[in-house]
Amino acid sequence: MFITIILISISLAMDAFSVSVSCGCSNVIKKQNLHLALSFGIFQAIMPALGWFLGDILGNIIKTYSPWIAFVLLFSIGCKMLYESFQKDEYNPHGNTLSIKTIFGLSIATSIDAFAIGITLPILKLPILLSCFSIGIITFILSYIGIKLGRKIGNKTGNYAEILGGFVLIILGLNAII
Repeated sequence: MFITIILISISLAMDAFSVSVSCGCSNVIKKQNLHLALSFGIFQAIMPALGWFLGDILGNIIKTYSPWIAFVLLFSIGCKMLYESFQKDEYNPHGNTLSIKTIFGLSIATSIDAFAIGITLPILKLPILLSCFSIGIITFILSYIGIKLGRKIGNKTGNYAEILGGFVLIILGLNAII
């Protein structure tokens, strides 16, 4: 049971990790490293609980539209990153600020699959509180590591890393609907 929860947690954290690397590449200001990772972890922890509670009512609707919701959010944020990378004259060594709206959008986009997993937790006979806690903590840790990794890449490559990060988000969005 515990190994199943850990494997589910790691699997769910992979989207957040990828997005975190992209955000780190775009040179997010250091103060936001913790905010972003914490937001990803909190959303990933809350969404399975919502899925568990609302599974019977909204399960089929969410399963049908969740790939499209993730696509729209990731694709639009990726396009925004690409646009902003071409608007800058030079790399900002002090970092770029993500808006609350962008952090919120990324958090939702990376946690929609956690909602769907929440619907299946009772079927798998996994405890909801332990599962949510594990999902949130592992996502937080991997997201923070992803931001740090992305920052190291971004510091060496400047605006090119932000362009790459934008493309990664677009590809993740396209992957959600494929």
